[in-house]
Amino acid sequence: MVGKRKNSGKSCIIVIKSQYDVQFMKLKEALEFIETSLRKYNVIESHHFNEKLADREIQEEKIVYVCQNNEILGIVEQNENKYKVTMHYEEHKDIILIVKIVDNGKLKIITYFPEYAERRKR
Repeated sequence: MVGKRKNSGKSCIIVIKSQYDVQFMKLKEALEFIETSLRKYNVIESHHFNEKLADREIQEEKIVYVCQNNEILGIVEQNENKYKVTMHYEEHKDIILIVKIVDNGKLKIITYFPEYAERRKR
């Protein structure tokens, strides 16, 4: 945001960083950390994540493959250090990962679920 103020009878331009600039930088840093952690699959799997593996059709090996080989299509910060990450899965489906950056500098996968890609494309 740019504003003007008078200084000793002269006008000068001051630049005010908005709160969105700070949030964007945090999101950008988080995205880089999440991408690196998923590529290496250097993650902690939550108990809930492991329970859902038994309930859902997608096997853990497929999720690991997607994390290591597919690009992140979208990321939304849900609250502090918790993110909703969208990754391509199949032709008409994405995988949604809910992840959290935990205190020890690791990425924790809280849960995952498949979602039709059409929802992302709207």
